[in-house]
Amino acid sequence: MKIVKKYLKRKYLDFGIYSIFREINRSPRVLFWHGVSNECSSIVEAENIKFEVFKSQILYLKNKFEIISIEEYRDRLHLNCFTKKEVVLTFDDGYKNNLSVVAPYLSDLKIPFTVFITTNNINHNLLFPTSIIRLIIFGSQLKEIDIPSIKIKTKILDFESKKYFAGKISELIKTLPLQEVKNVCDELISNISTSEMNDLIFKYSSILPMNWDDVEKLKNYNCTIGSHCLDHICCHKNQEKEEIKFQITESKKVIENKLKLKCNFFAYPNGDFHEFSDNCVKEAGYDLGFSTQRKSVFNKDINKSSLPRISVPASLDTLKILLSLKL
Repeated sequence: MKIVKKYLKRKYLDFGIYSIFREINRSPRVLFWHGVSNECSSIVEAENIKFEVFKSQILYLKNKFEIISIEEYRDRLHLNCFTKKEVVLTFDDGYKNNLSVVAPYLSDLKIPFTVFITTNNINHNLLFPTSIIRLIIFGSQLKEIDIPSIKIKTKILDFESKKYFAGKISELIKTLPLQEVKNVCDELISNISTSEMNDLIFKYSSILPMNWDDVEKLKNYNCTIGSHCLDHICCHKNQEKEEIKFQITESKKVIENKLKLKCNFFAYPNGDFHEFSDNCVKEAGYDLGFSTQRKSVFNKDINKSSLPRISVPASLDTLKILLSLKL
């Protein structure tokens, strides 16, 4: 089946079929990446894509679409005057390479972009949960992991077992309340020494978040700063409502206080949302909120507090196909 899919994908691209459907299925699209790095491990630093791939994607978008700012997207949405050729570039979490790699490149091309930051990670130089999981399981030399809070104590002797448990833990933490996620991360980190942890972070540095000086510098690159909560919290129904409201509301205040500018845009970590969280986004005073739903902005049931966004794949060919599909 994989061979058949690969063959069909190649023909879809080689015969230019994707370009026909790209025109037929035109729709405004908000795209998101995480990090972009000159050198990165596709396993440990999976949230990053390589700079050369990123450049090819941007040049394709610049040639075939109209890249607009998130503010322009908001205005066209309110006025219902989309051309259907629009794309908005956004980046989640707030990695250091958003400043060192992404910002200079997009600035040279005069392309606007948005970074949604998780403020406690910025404040305290904290790694993101899934980064910690991959760093410890794939990056270290551990042969066994012990995470008491989720009753996992197991050997990880080969790549397949590491892949299985990294996936299992990553999916599990996306369903847990915030404090339980923090417990899992702390317990996982305790499997290795502090010096080994520091060595791993140095080796796989693309997973590092920015600090506030970095975020301040982004303002000079035609970059809009949005909120991605205080912590990288999944706003699902397993979270306490008070915590969700606090995360959405306070992160806006933190950004506005630190940067002395309005924070008008919000993006849900992992895309999780429900009716209560949507109401929190509205009440907090954001102009727009974004999920990771893959749907058209022209849907009758579209909600301006959880607008659709599309995750950008790690290859240009797959992006071409993705942007040719109907929303």
